[in-house]
Amino acid sequence: MIVGFNARLLKPGLAEGLNVYAKEVIFRLARRNPSWQFVLFFDHKNFKEFLPYENMRGIYVPPPSRQMILYYTWFHFTLPEAVVSIKPDVFLSPEPFIPVGTGVPVVLTMHDIAYLYEFSGLSLPYRIYYWRMINKYVQEATHIIANSYYTMHQTRKLYSLPEEKFTVVGLGIKDFPEPREPEFKVPERFFLYYGALQPRKNIPKLLQAFDIVCPELDSYLIVAGRFAWEYDAIIDQWRKMKCRNRVLFTGTLPDNQIHYLLKKAIALVFPSLMEGFGLPVVEAQKVGCPVITSNTSALPEIGGEGALFVDPNDEHNIAEAMLSVAIDNALRKKLIKAGFENTKRFSWEKTTERIEEIIKRLMDFRQKRFVS
Repeated sequence: MIVGFNARLLKPGLAEGLNVYAKEVIFRLARRNPSWQFVLFFDHKNFKEFLPYENMRGIYVPPPSRQMILYYTWFHFTLPEAVVSIKPDVFLSPEPFIPVGTGVPVVLTMHDIAYLYEFSGLSLPYRIYYWRMINKYVQEATHIIANSYYTMHQTRKLYSLPEEKFTVVGLGIKDFPEPREPEFKVPERFFLYYGALQPRKNIPKLLQAFDIVCPELDSYLIVAGRFAWEYDAIIDQWRKMKCRNRVLFTGTLPDNQIHYLLKKAIALVFPSLMEGFGLPVVEAQKVGCPVITSNTSALPEIGGEGALFVDPNDEHNIAEAMLSVAIDNALRKKLIKAGFENTKRFSWEKTTERIEEIIKRLMDFRQKRFVS
């Protein structure tokens, strides 16, 4: 069997959200199914590191899909042409974008519908474009993977899709490398946020909350992640803070340093406005870090009993939760224990097994229809 794969998200040095999902899934599928052939379609030429197994090969398909017209060109013209030339039995996309009109069964993944909202950082023309194009893609797709029940329900409602077109497949949790102390001086007591710094992650509210709790606690706030886009509000809020000298912006850190910080942190504070899943929540739980996160979108579904939930729009509510976790040792122990238990639901092996089942089910259905 030949499996085509949209690999444009696989880029050297980029390990966030969708990129992690794409890499974990395709690597594990290839390793688990040595008799299958995997053809990965890239929009860049620097892809050798993403072909670790003999049953994988990469194809460069121009142009780089970085702007609206280039997105359209790639998914509607150059990628479909390349896919048709290979004739895979099934095509897998780790995002909602797919090659159109190929006649090949296509499975896409919906991660969230944040692209509809202003906090996505997308301009209005881009949000309209995303809505229209993704509507076309989900209608044309043979099957849709949703990373949570929240994402499935939101997508069904938005695009009027039947439930039988979906399978909910949760994400996995990475195995962190051995913890390593960062090069900067790590405070003795601190709260932690890690991830991209962009509007949806709600960092200004986190800064406001920390400014409230800071006078009562001898602690710091470490914000680990790249300034991604639309981050002026973060800088403006930091400048207004009384405790801004206790906020450390570290930039992106390697996993071994994130592991070290999670082991030492009072809590991970993740007050995102919308998540289709929320990987940092379960990653923190897995290594025994208490979690404070939002009571919105998929976060209650994913965090389970192992998180303290807050209103992401209420800095006082966030601050109250931070203070509670910092001073209440019994609450910390409860969150840590429940967090460990919650993470048993998720693994990349389970994720890959479910996707493998979907592919096999589609192939069985196709063969039966062909025979009949």
